[in-house]
Amino acid sequence: MKKILCSLFSVLLLGLAAFAQTPVVLSPVPQLQFFDASGRTLAFGCVFTYASGTTTPLATFTDSTGITQNANPVVLSAGGSANIWIEAGVAYSFRVKSSGGTNCSSGATLYTVNGIGGGLTLLTTNVTYSSTPAFPIQAQNQLFEITLTGDAVAQPITAVGILPPAWIAFQITQDAAGGHSFTWPANSVGGCGIGQGANQVTTQFFVWNGSTLVATGACVIGNGPQISVGSIVSGCANAASAGLLRACKTDAINWRNNANSGDQGISEDGSDVGIWSFAGGFETTGAVPDLFLGGKTSSFPRLKRNGTAINVRLADDSGDAPITASSGGFSLPVTSTSTTYALGGPELTTPASNPSSGQQDAYFKAGKGICALDSTGKEYCTAANSGTAIAILAHYYTTLGSDVPVSGETAILTQAVTMPSSGCPCRALVSYGYYFISTSHGLMEGYVTDGTNLAASSETNNFADGNETGANGAATTQVTYANSASVTFTFKVYPVTAIGATVEHTNGTAFGQPVWLDVAIFSSN
Repeated sequence: MKKILCSLFSVLLLGLAAFAQTPVVLSPVPQLQFFDASGRTLAFGCVFTYASGTTTPLATFTDSTGITQNANPVVLSAGGSANIWIEAGVAYSFRVKSSGGTNCSSGATLYTVNGIGGGLTLLTTNVTYSSTPAFPIQAQNQLFEITLTGDAVAQPITAVGILPPAWIAFQITQDAAGGHSFTWPANSVGGCGIGQGANQVTTQFFVWNGSTLVATGACVIGNGPQISVGSIVSGCANAASAGLLRACKTDAINWRNNANSGDQGISEDGSDVGIWSFAGGFETTGAVPDLFLGGKTSSFPRLKRNGTAINVRLADDSGDAPITASSGGFSLPVTSTSTTYALGGPELTTPASNPSSGQQDAYFKAGKGICALDSTGKEYCTAANSGTAIAILAHYYTTLGSDVPVSGETAILTQAVTMPSSGCPCRALVSYGYYFISTSHGLMEGYVTDGTNLAASSETNNFADGNETGANGAATTQVTYANSASVTFTFKVYPVTAIGATVEHTNGTAFGQPVWLDVAIFSSN
């Protein structure tokens, strides 16, 4: 009997040990229960559910199937509880009210909580293959899965009810045949080329910023991260030189074309060794440290170091290469026959000799910016940096001597102008300022006319009867005037609505600023 009891005890211990080794987690709350401020169950209270941070209603569900929606608001039981299931990956706001009236219409709001759910949950979406698959973002944290049975071009990404940022992952799987292409949505940046092997899986992570998917790093193809399907191989790699990548003259560095059918862009230069040092930047070393610009023939220029200078030379070293319409920053003048070009570089205090006819030499000059010599040796510099302002050829200023009643279009000030005898074509910069009082509300327009053309129009609204309102305007005329032309400029006002207005000759403040018309004449094309 004793042996039997011992045996039973041993079996019981083994059973308990096996049971204790089972992984366990704390059970979540099976049904939500709410309480009032005094800790009592919130009998027949209400829970209103919205998209997080808004008052836009957002549905919840009665169970884990996500098929049957709860009423909104959810009316709690006598025990203050309810079954409330939320959509995966979507952030909610809960507003909890005490009972009273239909749907707690007369109840008190106890509290509102934003950001419920959202990024804490993951929505997995299996997308059925099509040649133009769609990937609608429906959660803050979402995984799209698709298996390619043919080539696919994704439609632009859309998102409804999502507050950016959202974290989006793609897993794109080739079928058993493999070799299918996948084009990322047009509003995405940084998606990698997917793996082409049979049953190969490509994983890429993105951040949705509200308008664009932006890749967050290299994708994972098959069994590890890949930037591309290529590799870096160097025949003279030296593991003893930390932080240094060497490419020897027998090592080519190439870019592949989109079809991955050939190399293009950079070909091997067998004469020298290029060294890229992470600590010291970019260096070229060797007897002829050249950087070829397009190829290694006499028709293509190269950058060549000559002592402390860097010259643009022909590839056969027979002479300097010509530069036309250059934007390079060189210390020597740039000769160009182009009508427009940009130049950057150090100051050149002494320009070169006069260029050939039809050409100009551009250079920098302290206090003047970019300058140039024409074939006669005359220097031209940018006006903005030369210290030379736009020249005013003539100036007129007139003020109003007495108040002017306004009924319809009314002339306020007039200025007769005779254009200069030389220096034109000219334009006029016209400006004015005036004040008026009206007996009713309405709009007043002001403008300057030369009898045919209008300029410097303005519009102001008088909001209070009997109060003074001011306005001003300024503009350059859109037409030019010839030498010695006679032009009369008239400042007029026009009440858009009948407001019984009077233009005052000065404003009503202690400063007494008069109504004025200013006309400045300057040369212009």
